[in-house]
Amino acid sequence: MEQLYLLWMWKNMLNIDILETQSWVWAKLRKSLSSNRVVHAYLFQGPTGSGKEQSASLLAATLNCHTPIDDIACRTCNSCIKFLNGNHPNVQTVVPEGATIKLHQIKEVKRQVSLRRVEQGHLVVIFHNAEKMTSEAANSLLKLLEEPPAGTVFILTAENSFALLSTIVSRCQKLIFKSVPPIKLASKLAEESGIDLRLAEYILQLSKGDKDSAVELIEEGILELRRQLLDIVANIKNLNASELLFLAEDWGKGDPELVLDLLLAWYRDLEVWNKTGADNLLINIDRFDLINQNDDGKEEIAQILDMLIDAQQALTRNANKQITMENLLLKWARVYN
Repeated sequence: MEQLYLLWMWKNMLNIDILETQSWVWAKLRKSLSSNRVVHAYLFQGPTGSGKEQSASLLAATLNCHTPIDDIACRTCNSCIKFLNGNHPNVQTVVPEGATIKLHQIKEVKRQVSLRRVEQGHLVVIFHNAEKMTSEAANSLLKLLEEPPAGTVFILTAENSFALLSTIVSRCQKLIFKSVPPIKLASKLAEESGIDLRLAEYILQLSKGDKDSAVELIEEGILELRRQLLDIVANIKNLNASELLFLAEDWGKGDPELVLDLLLAWYRDLEVWNKTGADNLLINIDRFDLINQNDDGKEEIAQILDMLIDAQQALTRNANKQITMENLLLKWARVYN
């Protein structure tokens, strides 16, 4: 899991929106880079979706880039290619194991930074969600920050610094990342992904305002999943009990929360269209053809919405996923009988 997360973070170095959305942060970083006054430890603080993790990734790449352009990683030299492939020897990423970053992870960092670097540039260690360090891990890291090895840069990312030791914060250059207006993120997402703005806004909501996570959802096929679900919606009244149970098993093993989110958005659109006839309020406006053709009555739509909400609430209470999906689909089919 950690390696997959690492590869994802490095891949997102290619997306340099944060140079615009967090321009003041990068103005300061670029000044340090151009004057060769990079400090040994940074704390990137800001909310989810502000670009702090992406910035940590981009800074790590820039510090090792052979041919930076305007003090930013070129993304084409041998060093950047290694970074993109997830095998740069000068970059190490630490993410929580479960709920916390643990002492043994800091000990491993100490072991790694004590080894001789195999390439020019800086040895960069990125701590994602640094506020989730255990007290033992934090104290161990503090000792490392007090006597940092030459040529090593530590980058800590956190939503806030209150959960970090004040002595750790005091040894870092703190850069505050501001929230990016949702409409600005949605516009970027819509432009880059070729989807409708309202659909982009909705996918951003599913991603808790994190544009990179929204891009990941699109790349992993959320629109194809929606297409499959709409096919099922159109034919659910024709499915027999065994087919419904098979479908419930499939949803239960997949991502039932995401399935329910997409279905709720669809039936919410059907309800809005039936009640108001206002297409400017629709999320799935790109599938207006299906919304306009839908022949479910207002009462049927209301019943299905209630059942979807009940299933969603059951999952938040840690109900069995497959059983929850079975109950939902069997009740859903009975709406039409």
